[in-house]
Amino acid sequence: MDDDVYFLTVVRYIYRNPAYLTEHGIINTQLLLGMMNTDQYIAWHQEETKADECLDVVDIKRIDDETALDMLKRIAKVKTATNIQQMEKAKRDAAVRAAKEQGLFVRQIARLTGLNRGTVLKA
Repeated sequence: MDDDVYFLTVVRYIYRNPAYLTEHGIINTQLLLGMMNTDQYIAWHQEETKADECLDVVDIKRIDDETALDMLKRIAKVKTATNIQQMEKAKRDAAVRAAKEQGLFVRQIARLTGLNRGTVLKA
């Protein structure tokens, strides 16, 4: 999960449909409870969400690697995507953010540039 909003949506779904997960001890509430104070938790728990919004499969168009490489080189103004590794951190992060905004996936950027997935996520 790439963002907190989606994480909270999934957690809300699990909390409202807990039978299997709690029965088998799969739910760990520490991460959720560490994200908010008591008042925030109560407000969050009382929010209404439609169950069908939670785990919808969205038709995502994947950009092929050849096109992604061209995009990365254009965005970062480098000859090869792996040259992004040698860029100054602020410029590298700006290029990675721009690539994500244009539809490239974190894992795809990491694979094509040789950057660590965590580095791409944090950019």
